[in-house]
Amino acid sequence: MRRKFLFIPLIICFAGLVWFIHNYKSEKDPYRQFFTGHICDCWRKVHIPMVKDSLPFGGVLPRANFVDKDLVYVIDITDMPVEMKFLARTFVGLANRSRAPKFIIADRKDPWYKYMISRIKNKKWYDETDLFSLIKEYAEKKVIKGAILYDPDLWNPAKRVSQPRDILNVVRTLCGIENAVAVTPGINNKLKLPVIVDTVRKRGWRGSATMSYPVYQWAFNNLWRRCYHHVIAYIPPLGIDNEGSGLTDYIVQFKLFCFYLPDEDKRTEKLFEYIFSKVPVNTAVIGHLTLREGWEGKIDRIRIIRIMSKFGKFFIEGSRLSNISYYSGIRGRERDKFSHKKIRFGRLNPDKIYITFCLTTENSADYCIIERLKHWKSPYRGKVPVGWAFPVLLSDLCPMVLKYYYDTATPNDYFIADTSGIGYIYPDIYGKIYTNQDEVWKEYLGMTNDYMHFADIKFLWCIGNNEVSERRFISGLPDLKALFYGMDGASRYLTTSFYSVDNKPVFHAYFPVKGKIDFEKIKSKLPATGPAFVFIGIDERQYTGQDILSKLYRFAKFLPKKYSVVRPDEFFYLYEKAKSKGIIRKRFPEIKYGVKKEIVVRRVTRSINIDGNLSEWSDVKPILLNKREQIKWGKDRWGGTSDLSGMVWILRDDKYLYVGIKVMDQKISINRKNPLYGDCVEIYVDTRKGRFREPSPSEGFYRYILLPGMRGGGDRYLFMVYPTFDVGLVTRGWGGVGGKVYSKIIKGGYTIEARIPLLNFQGYPYTKPLGKELFFDISINDKDEVIKSKIFWEGSIFESPGILLGKIILQ
Repeated sequence: MRRKFLFIPLIICFAGLVWFIHNYKSEKDPYRQFFTGHICDCWRKVHIPMVKDSLPFGGVLPRANFVDKDLVYVIDITDMPVEMKFLARTFVGLANRSRAPKFIIADRKDPWYKYMISRIKNKKWYDETDLFSLIKEYAEKKVIKGAILYDPDLWNPAKRVSQPRDILNVVRTLCGIENAVAVTPGINNKLKLPVIVDTVRKRGWRGSATMSYPVYQWAFNNLWRRCYHHVIAYIPPLGIDNEGSGLTDYIVQFKLFCFYLPDEDKRTEKLFEYIFSKVPVNTAVIGHLTLREGWEGKIDRIRIIRIMSKFGKFFIEGSRLSNISYYSGIRGRERDKFSHKKIRFGRLNPDKIYITFCLTTENSADYCIIERLKHWKSPYRGKVPVGWAFPVLLSDLCPMVLKYYYDTATPNDYFIADTSGIGYIYPDIYGKIYTNQDEVWKEYLGMTNDYMHFADIKFLWCIGNNEVSERRFISGLPDLKALFYGMDGASRYLTTSFYSVDNKPVFHAYFPVKGKIDFEKIKSKLPATGPAFVFIGIDERQYTGQDILSKLYRFAKFLPKKYSVVRPDEFFYLYEKAKSKGIIRKRFPEIKYGVKKEIVVRRVTRSINIDGNLSEWSDVKPILLNKREQIKWGKDRWGGTSDLSGMVWILRDDKYLYVGIKVMDQKISINRKNPLYGDCVEIYVDTRKGRFREPSPSEGFYRYILLPGMRGGGDRYLFMVYPTFDVGLVTRGWGGVGGKVYSKIIKGGYTIEARIPLLNFQGYPYTKPLGKELFFDISINDKDEVIKSKIFWEGSIFESPGILLGKIILQ
């Protein structure tokens, strides 16, 4: 009997040990319950509970109270050091919480403050000395309750510091919720304010000067509950120009939580996802996506917008917006209503080709408020019909600017909603992490329609649609008359660029939008006969410092008479006339190019040893990349098969796609920082099954980069370019399935073996339906001193490899 009772304490001890291990792991990684791996796979992870919270006022973004129209206080920060500029902005944010905001920052980078103060009779100016007196005065009034101390060396990017610079974002948040100003210890020696938080000495976060994770983890766990829950600020800690951020006053005024994801560190990404899982759906994220430029910047934008979209958050670029704590209060009433200049539409001529121009900033409030003004003042504006895509949330952020554009518009200027509604999103995955995705969309479209209604906007430009999201826009926006779509140039890959869905037209951009347009070249590529409708989209940011309107004017002026350039609303009217008269046939677009090559991928029961040795592939038929016509880049620099060629073998089992590669390359040159600019192998897998695929990657398109090993050793790095960018992504296991990569240098080239978990692809598992088909391609880069050449199996378009693909059939 006693022996029986001896088992009871043993069982209790064992249960306690299990509990301790479980809780110890949870404490180390508190987000494991939601996310257990890399961000590209969240579509197949657990569906998280939706956080919903009604807006506390009538609008998406918070706005200042109505400003005092008879008096303004101007703080001139032009020649101040960055610490004083930061202090001034945090002070203005607090002071403008008043019933009638009066303070404005005189900033040479803000083109609107002179325009605004010229309309106010009574002005009072303050310099650096006066600012100290003001702060002391407002401290006595209890508007300012103290100071948040920080290290001034954080502002100097060249100086080594003991703390991460992300503390500056925490300081912004603290200033808002503690009613405090941001000061350095030296400045506070003069102000003598009570210190509420001393971040210089704080030890609440661990890590080195480069680790942002513990800083934002502490901030979210301790500060979020006291922040405003319907807008988040996402800005680089130093701002764009290392002078802070113009948005700081707005962040402080409305107690916004402020953070930034500086790199692809997995813990930071998981924290990023966790934060978005706790924030209400359809929350605005305002700020700046990345400081990186070129290829790295493009990948960063894709990665970050993808995470935001998946969690039902939309983005507005606006980190350079100065004085929003004041400008958002300049309005005639609670919600200003705008209207377009009316014109008389022309009669339909079935022999004509109708063209409409639209300029986009991809929903950048920054660009519309700062740089667009220069284009707006062009002497050529009004001489050619143009559609201007605007972020509709400017009516919250800066109604004065939107009113200026509407008031000064000519009959040839017309406004449409910029990509893709009230914020920048990827529609094909918006809110996908939630089980009730339709509910997320209903609210998002309702808000978008409200703002389109206020601005008298009837047309929306969107990107990244699939057939489901396309119908959502069309059915969920009662005010919408037509959808302008895409940036890839439909004339390159679709049979038609215009069609109707549920009786509403969809116009695809006829030419590629990204990059500058060669206007002389595109003339020869326009349709030759009517009736035809050509939507030409233009990325306005590509023409900063140039007069884009003069280019449009000259292009339109020298077109033959059979072409007619019209406003977007007239463009829509003429299309509807042509459709009602039966001149245009109903048809949906199709891909111009059929699949020319396909290969059967055998299913094996044995596992492949990933060691760079290709002896196990002897009984598998290879894909050959060894012909001159397969060189799609640098054909004149190709030195034959010994210079660049390859053999590729593919197998699969229930868990992995196995790839064996042998490359002949006389000189191996690897670029770790920018892999695409060195020797590498790229794999493209496309699982998209919609009516048409886009050249640009969207959900269901996967692009991998494999690098050759160095000095005969193995290289375990594999880069996933889309849907996210990560190092060693597939080496992180999920559900007991992990990837592996190995490479060897051989005589005259190199080998690579890889196993890629099928979990990475939509539609897994592929165990039941035999004969599963996937679009597929593989290419090899060759770089000696410069990028020499690029060879493809099927021959994808070099800039956007999402169309010309072969096919693999999984046995």
